[in-house]
This record gives sequence, C-alpha cells and structure tokens, in this order.
Amino acid sequence: MSEMNQKPQYSIVAKIFAVLLTLALLAGALPQIAIAAPAPSATATCAKYHTVASGDTLSSISVKYDVSIAEIAAANNLKEPYTLIVGQSLCIPGSTTTTPTTTSGTSSSKTSWTATRDGKFLVIEATNFPKKANYYVKIKKGHQGTDTPWVKLGIFRTKKNTDVTRYFRLPKNFAEPGLFTVCMKNAKTDAIQCQPVAKSP
Repeated sequence: MSEMNQKPQYSIVAKIFAVLLTLALLAGALPQIAIAAPAPSATATCAKYHTVASGDTLSSISVKYDVSIAEIAAANNLKEPYTLIVGQSLCIPGSTTTTPTTTSGTSSSKTSWTATRDGKFLVIEATNFPKKANYYVKIKKGHQGTDTPWVKLGIFRTKKNTDVTRYFRLPKNFAEPGLFTVCMKNAKTDAIQCQPVAKSP
C-alpha cells in the first residue's frame, strides 16, 4: 500500500518541476527590454557627437572636448549620477563664452586669464576671477588634441583679490622651448578652459 501512495506524490512533484522548467525557458526566450538613453535636449546646439565607449565617464568626456560636465548633462537631459550606456550618442555642445558681469549701469567686467612661460616657470595671470575659488592646473605638450599625457601642475587659488598672478615650476621635460597647452578646471563647477602657450623666443 505504501508504494501505491508514493507514486501519485512522485507524479505531482514531476509535474510541478516540468511546469517550472517550462516557465524558465519561456522567460529566457522573451525579448529583453532595452534601456533607452535620454534624448538630447531640443534646445541644445551640438558642435559634435560622441559615442560612449566602455570606460567612458562624463568627466573624461568633459576633458576630451573641453566642455563642462554641467553643459554636457544639460545638452543630453542627463540627471545625476549621470549613468552612461555603451553605444549611446552624446551631444557635445558648442563652446560657450563667459557672460560679462555688470558692475554698474555703464561698465562691465569679464573673467579672463593668460598663461606665459618665464624661464622654468609657468605664469598665470587671472582677471576678475571669483573670490575664494580653486582651479586645478594641468599641462600637456603640443596642442590639446594630441595624444601626449596631461601633467598636473598644482592648484590656482584666489582669496580676497579677483586679479591674481601665480607662478608654477615647470617639470624638467617642459623646461626646453616648445609649444604646450595649459588648462584650468574650476574645482566647484568642473568648467574647463584651455589655451596654448607659445614657444619661448
């Protein structure tokens, strides 16, 4: 009698297993739902497009195209934490100019900076910069688009004064005459500005 009672139980277990296996196979066969990348902003003016590759971050793309993270995010409707999808096409907005800040009804001032070589030093002179601000300074040989590596030079700080001059000692491999590019990155906004430094006379 016990063997007869066990057979229906084994049959029920086998049927349940078969149903579960069938459901698993069906689930695997269903098409996967693709995660759609955010569409570029309708108001963005794209200077070029970047196809996201493995390992890309918004920060690395920002440095590559000399456009701030905030500008790229706004142009592509990206929200923090700025998740990127491999193969996604990003709108890289055109370069923007700094809007003059009006100080009175008749005069205005504009943020600007220049970089020059003085022997073994790089001299950066800033005009109308924000007070109590920090900028990361980096340089590379040749033009910005070359494949040579960037070298971190230091931090450019402003305190109470908005017109500031700072000296940075150049690395030994930059001591000889030659064109190189210097970039200043705002530590708070991630905005990056770059300019070439001409050869020494």
